[in-house]
Amino acid sequence: MKTQHSLENGFKLDQWSINPLTGTFSRSGHDTHVEPKVMDVLLALARQPAEVVSRQDLLDDIWPDVVVTDDVLTRCISELRTLLGDTGKTRTYIRTIPKRGYSLIMPIGDLDTLSPTPQKRGNASPDTSEIENHLGNAPDKQTGKKLLI
Repeated sequence: MKTQHSLENGFKLDQWSINPLTGTFSRSGHDTHVEPKVMDVLLALARQPAEVVSRQDLLDDIWPDVVVTDDVLTRCISELRTLLGDTGKTRTYIRTIPKRGYSLIMPIGDLDTLSPTPQKRGNASPDTSEIENHLGNAPDKQTGKKLLI
């Protein structure tokens, strides 16, 4: 199992390169940025791959000393699934264990080297543009910069 330090330096999840330090998911030369708490949820699951992580443990670890509802965790899981394309009936990345929690079922791997992926200008790739619009990460029409929700 990877250590917490090495996970934070980046890891592979199927075809995705995950860089927690920059909050990016990279695939096919395109980067998609996620909110820090969404990345924290993925890291918490990656620290215990193939194990059930309870909803309460996730809430306690990611939002310590803050009163939040389960909805905030549900939204983070939903965003991760949408980004990863894990929206079908059969889950490939994150499995819900009813009344218990979640499990990262896709094996994680090491990155050979983690270097910033050059950003493509213009339209996002067909793979991510619909997701970015759905998540509210579409580029601002005036500045062209992505806005995170």
